[in-house]
Amino acid sequence: MHDTATRALWLAVTALAGAIIGVAAGLISWAGSRNPGEAILVGGAAFAGTLALILMAIRFVADRDA
Repeated sequence: MHDTATRALWLAVTALAGAIIGVAAGLISWAGSRNPGEAILVGGAAFAGTLALILMAIRFVADRDA
């Protein structure tokens, strides 16, 4: 997990997964009769939460000292 290319790949996969979750949450929120501003905030929060959770999970699984 110390290789730069591997870290970049994991970051790209994590960001893509977070973006997919964020877009889905925003669309679901917007479809639930919220205004677009609130839907963007919901999508952003879902993206940030997903990104943090996945990065922490990868760190936990890949860390040799744990």
